[in-house]
Amino acid sequence: MDAAVLAKSCEEEFTTISQPFISLAVGGSIPGFSLDLFECLASLLCSVCVLKVLVLLQDSVDEQRINMEMSKTALAIISLISLAIVHHAHAQDSPQDFLDAHNTARTTVGVGSMIWDDTVAAFALSYISGLTSSCILEHSAGSSYGENLAGGSADLAGTAAVEMWVAERANYDYNSNSCVGGECLHYTQVVWRKSVRLGCAKVTCDNGATIISCNYDPQGNFNGERPY
Repeated sequence: MDAAVLAKSCEEEFTTISQPFISLAVGGSIPGFSLDLFECLASLLCSVCVLKVLVLLQDSVDEQRINMEMSKTALAIISLISLAIVHHAHAQDSPQDFLDAHNTARTTVGVGSMIWDDTVAAFALSYISGLTSSCILEHSAGSSYGENLAGGSADLAGTAAVEMWVAERANYDYNSNSCVGGECLHYTQVVWRKSVRLGCAKVTCDNGATIISCNYDPQGNFNGERPY
């Protein structure tokens, strides 16, 4: 059995075991997965398999044992893919990711960075946890914090929510300090110079959708004042 035959056998083994996983991931149900990642790991799998099989052949191990070793290697690499994807998805909802997304927008207009505040974040989580039944985006009442809300599908990331708010920059006219052609108040709160403490949270509604809230201390969007 030469190396080319071994490589082909490894490739077929990987495809057989991982095809259901790959179809789901590439179809868009799993964020962070790409065909480039698949091709890289498939190549790695083939290389590992060839080395393993060559060693086993030297020891005159039977074909059944060879197939078992190939299968174990394929499953191990698929597990690594899963772990990488889960980490990628959760990373987009961390306090640092929320901060980075906000501070990038603030830096663009020369506004200082915000810091994370656990008290503000606790308020955000407490409030939107009460919205999971209706899953309707309603702002909190009587709070001293500024507030941005976003809703979407189950895989809506925190950074994606911030990006939606920042995209409203196109509707903000600095000269007139007003929204022109669409909503812009989410954006002006993100870049409000006096808002220096940030806390955000994300919950899953009973229907599977997502609500994300970011609260700001002190609050912004005061009439007659510019954000920066």
